[in-house]
Amino acid sequence: AAGRRLGAIRGGAVVRSRPPEGGQGRRWRPEVRRAEILAAAMGAFVSGRYDDIAIEDVAAAAGVSKALIYHYFSSKRGLYLAVVEALGAALVEAARMEEGAPLALGLERSLRSFYAFLQVHGALFRSLVRGGVGSDREVEAMVAAIRGRIAARLWPALHGATGQGGGDGQKSGAVETTRRCRLQAFLGAVEALAVDAVDHGDVDEDTFVAVALGAAALVGAPPGPLGPIGPPGTSTPTPPG
Repeated sequence: AAGRRLGAIRGGAVVRSRPPEGGQGRRWRPEVRRAEILAAAMGAFVSGRYDDIAIEDVAAAAGVSKALIYHYFSSKRGLYLAVVEALGAALVEAARMEEGAPLALGLERSLRSFYAFLQVHGALFRSLVRGGVGSDREVEAMVAAIRGRIAARLWPALHGATGQGGGDGQKSGAVETTRRCRLQAFLGAVEALAVDAVDHGDVDEDTFVAVALGAAALVGAPPGPLGPIGPPGTSTPTPPG
């Protein structure tokens, strides 16, 4: 919704699920317990240094025993890696582009979905992309893989069958290199924008989307019939022919 700001919605907080009324129900199903532990761990890893976070604290926040956490995740390290994996899956899903939607509209919706993701996981996202809490080579590799999955999600939509390049392999390779560079420049700009939005808490949703779309235009819209990326709410030109 227009006017929403990250600072007003606790950019790093994690809202725990509530047990259903009338008894234990779903609360005791393993997947629900695991999800509750992950939610509590996300909140813990946002609020302090990795070395200062105790499994006891996560267990207390999740309302479970330490033994149950070790049962699901083996160790604090295993729990943290599971948090990174879960965060990455949510982030990749937020970056999904609608099939068949006009480019500008699909990109706008994807950016709004990403903004909603930041409302819940903003502080942990910032920590990961900045190489913060719990970061090492393994975590850095996981974050790089997440970036790669997001690029793979966006690539077909932004650079789908344009039919350019023909039989000239050298020319086609140059076109693909340019497209890849544009995509990476756009993703880097959006990541920096997201960190700024989380840091300051004063960037509302419409501003976030407009600036991100402006970054896409600045680095160069995809060549070919997809056409330029316009402001929020606009559609791309109809492909010729």
